[in-house]
Amino acid sequence: MNRNDEQLEALLHEFEPRKPQPLTLPASDGKGQRRLAAAAVVILAGGASLWLATRGGGPTGSPAAENTSPWAPETTLVIPKMPLFVLTRVAENDPQKLDTVLDEESRVLLPGFQRKDSTLAPLAKE
Repeated sequence: MNRNDEQLEALLHEFEPRKPQPLTLPASDGKGQRRLAAAAVVILAGGASLWLATRGGGPTGSPAAENTSPWAPETTLVIPKMPLFVLTRVAENDPQKLDTVLDEESRVLLPGFQRKDSTLAPLAKE
């Protein structure tokens, strides 16, 4: 083992430390900055359009403009009768009662599929 240590020490003494050379950076032609600026513009435009779309009435903000939208929902928002914490308590105390409560709530919240103008009415005929 001693001989191996001596050989290793002799090998290590052969190395001479040198000062490292400075790193060279490639010359910047400005393409990266232009790409970054273009990406920022795209992100800002997308964020602005998303913000305007979720705001409700679009650029005018008038209720008439809301109703003319072809993809606007025809139904109104129904607020559930029972708060979430009440449903949680029912689930903890009596899980079977939770099923009946959720069935009753779904009849109020979800659209009826038995109507003639229902979306699923054509499928029920087949």
